[in-house]
Amino acid sequence: MRRWPSTTLRAWLAAYAMLTAYAVLASAMGLPAAGAGITAPLSLMAFAFALLHALLAWGARRALSLLGLTAVLSWAFEAVGLATGWVYGPYHYMGLLGPKLMGVPLLIPIAWFMMSYPSLAIARALWPQGRKAPAAALAGLAAAVMTAWDLVMDPMMVRIGFWVWEVEGAYFGVPIQNYIGWILTTFVFFWLYLRVEPRLPGRASVGLQTGDAGLPALAYLTTWAGNALAAVQLGLSGPALASLFSAGLLGWLGYLHSRS
Repeated sequence: MRRWPSTTLRAWLAAYAMLTAYAVLASAMGLPAAGAGITAPLSLMAFAFALLHALLAWGARRALSLLGLTAVLSWAFEAVGLATGWVYGPYHYMGLLGPKLMGVPLLIPIAWFMMSYPSLAIARALWPQGRKAPAAALAGLAAAVMTAWDLVMDPMMVRIGFWVWEVEGAYFGVPIQNYIGWILTTFVFFWLYLRVEPRLPGRASVGLQTGDAGLPALAYLTTWAGNALAAVQLGLSGPALASLFSAGLLGWLGYLHSRS
């Protein structure tokens, strides 16, 4: 049996974890400051891991369908939100995330997918075994898992200067509307994917080993931990603590259940 897919996934995830650790600890260790410039490489590494795992676990049709729905709908919701303030509240992006399309950095849809696949994997692991998961219920759980990550990510990114809220929000400067918008956005693309998934050809995992089902949860936890530690360094211990009992707990439970 071919082992290179499993080995590649594990090595890629390990490299992502090491780069995440470097980004967090660079200043404390006296290394060159990572700064905002490391965000794009980290996002691309996490995206590549999520896509490769999805391709190996689901097959191309299902993996690319989730990617397409996530990328298109997240960009559309963001574009509408930027233009109107209706979805997440009034905000705008600064120039640190690179080129934009209608005000939305091209890196943003990539970041949505890098977390949507692990979030769906965690939701499936958390769903009671032997019980069929209705599309709406599973989409709602996956949306909650993904939105939990934003409890630390958004305040941290705002503090660094990636985007600016034009109102003073109730949650560490972030509007509550933002989280309602996150639930809405993620629920829509998860629900649409789960509705079309049964019509798409799937396949047995190719080259994956025992324990590889838990790797998406580990990727989610790596991203969360990096954000939480960075938040603490920026003086945002409140969001870091809130995320510990939301994203951290959900990710850890998802990892444990995916291995059972």
